[in-house]
Amino acid sequence: MGQHFDEHDERLRRYSFLDSLDDADSEREVVAIVREYLARIGPAELATLPEDCRPGKITDREDIADYAVRVARRRALSPQSVANDALLDRIHNLLSHASARVAMLAAGSRSRESDEISPLDEALGQKEDDR
Repeated sequence: MGQHFDEHDERLRRYSFLDSLDDADSEREVVAIVREYLARIGPAELATLPEDCRPGKITDREDIADYAVRVARRRALSPQSVANDALLDRIHNLLSHASARVAMLAAGSRSRESDEISPLDEALGQKEDDR
């Protein structure tokens, strides 16, 4: 019975992190969420992962992408079970969501930038449609 509660509790925590990623408004927030998730795993459980799948320093979207690639590569190249498949799957799921969210935020930022009028055009009184 306790095992069921633990699995249910873990599932709720995982969805909470995924919801937090969906609500993140910046790369900095996404990085903080990923770091918080990884910090909650604990050293003993992380030690069960293959060495190349243990997290390193996560400071920006490139670190998230690099770690996501390492985990995905391990999952793809190792059809046989690794020591802790479930943990690796959870990490992969989080990193996939984090990478997608950062990409969406970057795309939104680029879109807003392209909609803005340049200072030169503004000084000349030109609008987006006049160009």
